[in-house]
Parts: sequence; structure tokens; C-alpha cells
Amino acid sequence: MNESLKLLLEEISNLRTDVGDLKKNIINLRTDINGVQREMTGMRKNMYVLQGEMTELRSDDNGIQAGMSVMRSDGTGLQPETSEMHEVVNGLQNEMNGLKNDVGDLYGDVGELTDSQTRIENTLDNLQKNLMNRVGDYTEDLIDLIDNRTEALNKRVFKTEVKIEALNKH
Repeated sequence: MNESLKLLLEEISNLRTDVGDLKKNIINLRTDINGVQREMTGMRKNMYVLQGEMTELRSDDNGIQAGMSVMRSDGTGLQPETSEMHEVVNGLQNEMNGLKNDVGDLYGDVGELTDSQTRIENTLDNLQKNLMNRVGDYTEDLIDLIDNRTEALNKRVFKTEVKIEALNKH
């Protein structure tokens, strides 16, 4: 019996060691389970955040789709206005071309006026020269006339003085 008791004690000792190892393993498993539970909690939080973001994205997507629908309907409404704007722009371009032609005509008219002004200035210069020449000729003729009359008058005065002296001597 002693031997059996020894075997039983040894067996109990081995069982205690195994139980101790199992307790350590259980503690390690509990630690691992706690870690997994913490990770699961973090994942749940992340999942809630992601669900919120997904809800927000769906809402944004719905808003974008609604905006696109409005833009499409607005786009079809803008086509007549766009056509009118093209007509207005074409009209403005035509007016601009007309104004460019008018400006070109004005440049031509200014060129003609400049030529006319040059001709008038040349004519005025010629008239002034002719006037100065004629005034000079008239002045010379007048001086000659005055000289001739003065000479004639001097001759008469001289004759008259000679006659007066002759009368005075008699």
C-alpha cells in the first residue's frame, strides 16, 4: 500500500502541477479574453463611428443627387436663356464690327480733312505772299506817285517863287 500511496501522492502532485498549469493557462486565457474584449469594444466604437459616417455619406449622396436633379432641370431651363445670350452676343459683335467700320471711315475722313487743311494752309501762305507783294508794289507805286507829285509841286513852288522874286525886283 505504501507503494500505491506513493503513486497516488505522486499522481496527486502531478495533478496539482497540472491544475496549477491549468490555472495559469486560465489566467492567461482570461487576460487574452479581456484583451480581445477591449479590442472588440474598440472595434464596436469604430463600427459605430463608421456607421455614422456611412449615414452621413448616404445623406450627402442623397443631397448631391437632389442637387444634380435640380441642376439638370435648371440646365434645360437655361437653354433658351443661353440661346438668347448667344443672340445678344452676336448682335453686339455685329454692332462692334459696324463701329469698327465707322471708325475706319472716320480715319479716312480725318485723312481727307488733313489733306484739305494742308491745301488751305498752302493757299493761305500763297495769298499772304501775294498780298505782301501787292502791298509792296502798291507802296512803291504810291511812293513814286508822291515823289512825282512832290517834284511837280516843288517845281511849281519854285516857279512861283521865281515869279514872285521877279515881280519884287520890278
